[in-house]
Amino acid sequence: MNPLRGAWHRTEAVAAQAVVSLAASAPLGAVLGVARLAALVAYLVWWRRRRIAAENIRLAGVRVNKAQARALARASFTAFATMVAESIVAEAEALLRRPGQGLIVASAHLGNWEVAARAISMIKPLLVAYRPFNNPHLNEVARDARQGEHLRFVSRLEAHPMVFMRALADGAIVALMIDQHATRGRIAIQFFDRPAWATKSVAMLSLTTRMPLLVAFAVRTGRMHYEIHASGPIAYARTGDREKDAAAITQAITAEVEKAVRRHPEQYLWGHRRWRR
Repeated sequence: MNPLRGAWHRTEAVAAQAVVSLAASAPLGAVLGVARLAALVAYLVWWRRRRIAAENIRLAGVRVNKAQARALARASFTAFATMVAESIVAEAEALLRRPGQGLIVASAHLGNWEVAARAISMIKPLLVAYRPFNNPHLNEVARDARQGEHLRFVSRLEAHPMVFMRALADGAIVALMIDQHATRGRIAIQFFDRPAWATKSVAMLSLTTRMPLLVAFAVRTGRMHYEIHASGPIAYARTGDREKDAAAITQAITAEVEKAVRRHPEQYLWGHRRWRR
C-alpha cells in the first residue's frame, strides 16, 4: 500500500474513533444537532455525490423539478447522518439489551439513581453495590425496600469480588457508584480540576473481567419523568501496568460524570465531602 494512503487510512480511523467516543458520551440532542450540521457541510462540499443524488431522484420520478430534487437530496444527506449518529448512540442500549451480556455500569449521585437502577433492572438482572448505613437495622430496612425481582443490593463492605464476577458471568449488570471519596482501594483523580480520591474497584473489575463498561444516570425531566442516559462502552488501551490502566479508566469515568454534572448541576448531590485532603 502507498505510504501516504496508509497514513491517511490511519488518520481516518483515529478520527472515526474520536467521533464515536464523543457521540457515545454526549446528549442525544447535541449528537443529532452535530449530525445535521455535518450533513449540511457534506452536502455543500461533496458536490459530486450531491449531483448524483439529485439526478437519481429525478430519474426515479420522485421529484421532477430540479429545485425539489436538490431539496430532497439534501434531506437524504441529513437522514443518512442522523442514522449514523443514532447507531453510535444506540451502542450502549444494544449492550444493555444483548442477552447473556454481562455489563459493568458506573454511576453517580446525579438525578435519581434509584429510578435508574429500577429502570435498568427491567432490561436485565442488576446487582448494585452500595455503601451501607451505620445503623445495621436501618440498613436492612432500606435494602429490603429497594430490592426488586431483578434488582439486588449488596454491601460494598461485605461483598467479595467473586460475587460481582459471578453476576457478570451470568449475564447480569453490576452497578457501582464512582463519585464519592474513597478511603481504601482508591486512586487519585481530577474532578472539576481539583484532586480527589475515587474507588478503583470499577476499573479493576473491568480489567479483570474484560466486560464492557458503561456510565449511566437517570436525569429528571419533569414531575416523575426521567431520561436514562447511558454512554460508552468506555474505551481504553491496556499498557500491561494495571495501576496505570486503572487510573486511566477511573479518570475517564470521572470525566463522564463531570460532563453530566455540568449539564445538570442542580440535580447533583453536592452535600458529600468530595475533595478531602
